[in-house]
Amino acid sequence: MIQWPWDGGFLIYAIALLAAERTFGYTRPEIVGQILSEKIIPPHLRQSHEQGLERYLRTGEGPVLGQRIEITAMHANGSEFPIEIAITPIRTGTAPLFSAYLRNITERKQAEKQISDLAKFPDENPNPI
Repeated sequence: MIQWPWDGGFLIYAIALLAAERTFGYTRPEIVGQILSEKIIPPHLRQSHEQGLERYLRTGEGPVLGQRIEITAMHANGSEFPIEIAITPIRTGTAPLFSAYLRNITERKQAEKQISDLAKFPDENPNPI
């Protein structure tokens, strides 16, 4: 997914794979040209997103750029889900561009929770088998 600034927000203008459409629940015609923060960033994270963009535009630095982080994204139906994302700025000499690689990590998080629950089971069960 690549985005560029326009009218105070960042617009989504390319979705590289059909997987992105499945991940977020938007078809390409529904999402292209829309403001990123209004579509896939949950409301409670939008202010941090905007502050991070403003910081990048002022300083050329961003706390999440160039590293892999886990955060929450928002599906078209409004539900939230965990993602792993790496964002890289692309310097073009004109408006800044960003390339983002992300993947839905819901299944991994569920598996981690199951493992954690099983690991503490003997301690919480007065009559372990």
